[in-house]
Amino acid sequence: MLHLIFCFALILQSSTKAQITEPAKTTISATRKRFFDFTEVEENAEAFIINDFEFIFVYQRLTAAKAYLECIDRYYGHLAILDDTYLQDEVARALSETRLLFDTLWIGARMKPGLDQWWWGNESRFTEQLNQTFIDKFEYVTYPPDIDPPLGIKAAKRECLGFGRRNHVTPQFRPLNCKVERSYICQRPKSFKEANSTHKDWIKVHNRLYKIYYDQVDWTLAYLWCYRKDPQADLAYIPDYETSQIIGRHLLIGRPSLENAWIGAKWKRDAYVFVDERVALSNTSDDSGYPPWRNGTIRKTNGCVLLDRHLSNITLFVPTSCRRVRPIICSKLDVREKKDYWDIIIGEFGYRIYFSKKSWENAKAKCEEDGKGRLIEANKTEHILNLLYIMGENKTAVQHIWLAGRYDMLQDPPVWTWVYSKEKIVKLNWWQNTTYTEAVERANVCLNMDRENHIEATHYGTRCSFEQSFVCLWPAEQLKHKIRTEKEIRTTPALDDTFR
Repeated sequence: MLHLIFCFALILQSSTKAQITEPAKTTISATRKRFFDFTEVEENAEAFIINDFEFIFVYQRLTAAKAYLECIDRYYGHLAILDDTYLQDEVARALSETRLLFDTLWIGARMKPGLDQWWWGNESRFTEQLNQTFIDKFEYVTYPPDIDPPLGIKAAKRECLGFGRRNHVTPQFRPLNCKVERSYICQRPKSFKEANSTHKDWIKVHNRLYKIYYDQVDWTLAYLWCYRKDPQADLAYIPDYETSQIIGRHLLIGRPSLENAWIGAKWKRDAYVFVDERVALSNTSDDSGYPPWRNGTIRKTNGCVLLDRHLSNITLFVPTSCRRVRPIICSKLDVREKKDYWDIIIGEFGYRIYFSKKSWENAKAKCEEDGKGRLIEANKTEHILNLLYIMGENKTAVQHIWLAGRYDMLQDPPVWTWVYSKEKIVKLNWWQNTTYTEAVERANVCLNMDRENHIEATHYGTRCSFEQSFVCLWPAEQLKHKIRTEKEIRTTPALDDTFR
């Protein structure tokens, strides 16, 4: 019996950028040791030496901006500048030897704001442009000419750079959206003083926790401040009118009282948006009073938003210059309420990727709980490409997922089929491996999808009892309705939970 492994190789696209200058080369000795000597910095971090540099692999999934801050505040360094081919090769080799398991790690390179140019460094200090040789190594999910990419992927801003390896030790550069969460590489040069807050404990409102700090900074620093205080926190997200009034009351009852403080909304194109949640606010207030704009509509654009209680008896959203210095409100999900999944709408499809790991049968049952979802059948080219994007270029990187395929041994000869449509699986490239026996075939009958070399899909059968992540599929509108319904259930509070 032949064991069938499916391989789907994506087209790799080289990125070209205009007017790239040759960077000054770092002179580094080519002396190479047989193995790296790693030092455990913390349980989730290992350091190693390359000549005069110490590099730290940190297994903690953060956005690029938070990784940049964590590297400075925790390790007194900066995101790694791998501007030399020798450094790239050595760091890739170190990735193959570390005890920690990594996919993609942030490094110190990004698009320079307003320019179609990649630079080493960050927004506070860019050092030099990337050499075209490095840019030619960029690899990311692309669609063939006969398939129009869904709008969400077409508009994806890949403006920060990740580093990984292809085929074990070959360096690979991976441009990603700066908001996705990845581990990072810190390169060594100090820590952060605890700020005063209005209340000793976090303030619980529905499924979120809030903290108000007296320290006054501009909006940009406030945005970074919250993470420095708590890696799980962001500048405050105020999702409804009731929450705005509750937090406004806490501005008043703290000692000393505060009139206003920064929240996480900023003007983007044509609306104010809660940046971390990517939630756009309407320019007018609805019947519930949300968003609570003064006089029911926005009067200023191109600014940032304060939660303000001093202009009236009602707490309001007040746009103002982002450069003003004001106190800070941070928020985070209550860990007891934290989701173990992520929802992604791409065109007509709604995907929910679960990070909690389940067997194939339990994953299928979880997807079918509401009677409308399904464990995904990757029976369209678009699904394969979208899954690679979800697994490799979204909030959290995932290596293996279940698909809704089974090896049907009741047919003669046995074939792989999709469990819902009952169709034979034919829309993937097949590779036959003759080394498997029939006994092995019968023990590995549930379909798995792997992501290798960042953007290559491999499919094969494995044991159904293995526990791994999975993706459920709904029509986009049905998933949107499900999200709204779940939010209504989560935000129905007990009165005693409101103030603490």
